[in-house]
Amino acid sequence: MAKKASTSQREAELQAEVAMLKRQLAEQQEDLAILKKAAVDSICQRNTHFKYLFGRFEAQCLSWSRV
Repeated sequence: MAKKASTSQREAELQAEVAMLKRQLAEQQEDLAILKKAAVDSICQRNTHFKYLFGRFEAQCLSWSRV
C-alpha cells in the first residue's frame, strides 16, 4: 500500500509540475508575441543615416505578415 501512495503522490507532483511548465510556456509565448509585434511596429522608426543624408528620404515599411 505504501508503494501505491508514494506512486500516486509522485504522479500528483509530476502533474503539478507539468501544469506549472505549461503556464510558464504560455507566458513566454505571450512575451515573444509582444516582442515580435514591437519589433515590426518600430521597423520604420529607427534612426538611420539615410534620413540625415538624403533629407526627406523615408524608408518604406516592410509588411511582415509572418514574423
